[in-house]
Amino acid sequence: MSRLPGVQIMGRIILLEAKSGRDRTTEALSYGHDGEPSPELLLRRGRATLFATGAEAEDALTKTLQASTKNGDTWPTKFIFKIVAVE
Repeated sequence: MSRLPGVQIMGRIILLEAKSGRDRTTEALSYGHDGEPSPELLLRRGRATLFATGAEAEDALTKTLQASTKNGDTWPTKFIFKIVAVE
């Protein structure tokens, strides 16, 4: 990835994109709010959680996908996940 001189990376976010169908939008994932179901897991939302490093983002995504698999959720199989830098 090439960056402009003087531009610094603020952190990383996780994006998801539908694998097929008409929904080709890319959306950010964020943690839920307190009081919502599973606030410790990443949810498909119109906002993003900013992680300091790619490793932190990857760990959060892994934990969320493992919990979803354990719960029998099928939504993760419908998406491609990307960790991207925010400048």
